[in-house]
Formats: sequence, structure tokens, C-alpha cells
Amino acid sequence: MKSILSDGAKANFSLTSFSGVLVVSPKGPLSPITGTGTTTVSRRNVCVQDDFKSVKLAGCKYLTLDFPLIGDCELVIEEVDSAQLSTGFTSSGDKVLLAGGTFKALLKVTKPAMSVPKGGVSEPDGNQTYKDGKGTFIAATSNYRTT
Repeated sequence: MKSILSDGAKANFSLTSFSGVLVVSPKGPLSPITGTGTTTVSRRNVCVQDDFKSVKLAGCKYLTLDFPLIGDCELVIEEVDSAQLSTGFTSSGDKVLLAGGTFKALLKVTKPAMSVPKGGVSEPDGNQTYKDGKGTFIAATSNYRTT
């Protein structure tokens, strides 16, 4: 059995999971999730299957070996794992999000990192996204569990 996510749960982004990219977040790796389900646990709305789409860890910095002059980015959840969706509990017909398992994270470039100047000219990172990140959910309370 896994903990049901409710309003106040956190998405924990693995800042080291993006291959070839160094990510730094001044706020740390956690971003809150707002639960929009109609069902409540401990007076908090449960998080349902699409609530992950509003999660964003903004204000991050990144660099790569080819672009070592720091750029800006934000991290979002690209997709949740099927193990993070309830099979035995719903809220108004929507599957409920669960702690455990690993979601896919996406790094969205908001200001490109730059290359070291060659002949006085720096080139910007042409990537708009980096797709191989990961993360997990942390429940706000572990009192309520389901499958």
C-alpha cells in the first residue's frame, strides 16, 4: 500500500538525474503540489491524476560541458509512472496520485547557458529542453494508504 498524495505534498526532483547537465536550485529540489480532488484526507484535497501538470520548480540554474556559462531553467513533471496512480481509489472518477515510484522530469530552458567565448563570441545552448530527469513524490501525511 502507498500513501495518498494530498494538498501540500511535494514533488522531489532529482537534480542530478539529467544526463550531462548540472542543475542547481536555490530553493532546493522540492516543489508543492496542489490537490484538486473533491475527496479530502486530513482536511486536505487529494491530488488527482492531472494535478502533477501544475508542478513547477522555477528559478533553477543549469550548465553543461559545452555550455559552461550558467543559464536559467525550470523543472516540470513530464509524466507520472503507472505505479503513482491508484487502482483502488478514485476521487470523482479520477485516479489519485500516490507516493512511491518515479516520475519523468523535464528541464525547460528559460535563458540558455552559453559557450565559452571563442574569438569574443559566445554561442547559446540550442536545446530548449532536457528530458531524462526523474523525481519522486513525498506525501503530506502518511496516514492514508491505498493501492
